[in-house]
Amino acid sequence: MNAFRKTIAGLMSLGVIIGSVTAGTVASALDQSAIASPVVSAQSADPFTQAADLVAAAVAETLDLANATTIEIANIMHQFGLDSLIPNALAPYIHPGKNYTGVAYYNYNGETAWWAFKNGEVQPKANGFYDNQFGTWYVRNGKVDQSATGLVLNSGSRWYVLEGKVQKNYSGMVTYKGIRYRVTDGRVTGGATQVETDAVKILNSVGWDFKKAYYWTINNIKYNKYIVPVDGSYGVSNYAIYGLEKKTGNCYTFSCSVYYLGRMCNEDIHVIKGTVPHVGGTQGAHSWNEVKRNGRTYVLDAQYEQQWRNRGRHPYSGWLFTYGTKGSLVYHKQSTLA
Repeated sequence: MNAFRKTIAGLMSLGVIIGSVTAGTVASALDQSAIASPVVSAQSADPFTQAADLVAAAVAETLDLANATTIEIANIMHQFGLDSLIPNALAPYIHPGKNYTGVAYYNYNGETAWWAFKNGEVQPKANGFYDNQFGTWYVRNGKVDQSATGLVLNSGSRWYVLEGKVQKNYSGMVTYKGIRYRVTDGRVTGGATQVETDAVKILNSVGWDFKKAYYWTINNIKYNKYIVPVDGSYGVSNYAIYGLEKKTGNCYTFSCSVYYLGRMCNEDIHVIKGTVPHVGGTQGAHSWNEVKRNGRTYVLDAQYEQQWRNRGRHPYSGWLFTYGTKGSLVYHKQSTLA
């Protein structure tokens, strides 16, 4: 019996138990003389014996053999590139190294998972993308979220993730929450139609933040009442294309542009046609948005917020308020266009 097996035998006599893994389990798993190791000379008649002796010598230099644990031995084997000889049950106890940053299969605080590391330290609060030799992974609360399939926001872009892995080698169409997106090298770069692609370009520029996209319309679309039809007959997508590309138009241009920006963010959003009071007590045609969140209906009115801002009146927010809010318009809803 070589030095390494003597070490294992010593562990067996001590009854070392790591979780459900005993030293006897390790000894049995390692008793495979036919297994070769990449660090062993090809001239060796018994590569496993040579590899085992190499590890045992390293253990002898760094550990008290009588008190060595299976985890310590497994980590020494890892340092010598002998991972193929380490039983699967011990794999989670192999530390990836003090300088390692990425994702590693590890047992942290009694929980075995693919944990995020930074400079050799587990990051239990980490969220975002982390790499390892197998690819890029979506991490939530420190661990790879292998249940995640769909589109995930990271660093201002939306990415296609399948069972926790970012699909950086995929280019094509992906359907997420009923909407088709064009993906290039894993990143969302467009939609199924021209107007959806226009919206995605804006969203990529504002980090897929719907509120920022809403204010993009206020800051970039110039009001021009009669440049497109004022009765809603031009079509929701056409109004939106006009606003997102030519950056001008009337209230329908604003509401339809906001609609597609919200839709691509998977908001439950709608375009409303109706009237609002004008000076002198008359009713004038108008269009705005409704967004439904948590069972409540909210109003978005980008064009009216821009109008109040341009006229230098008191600050008026058209972002997510309810009908009847003090200081808001009195809206008379006639129909839902989208």
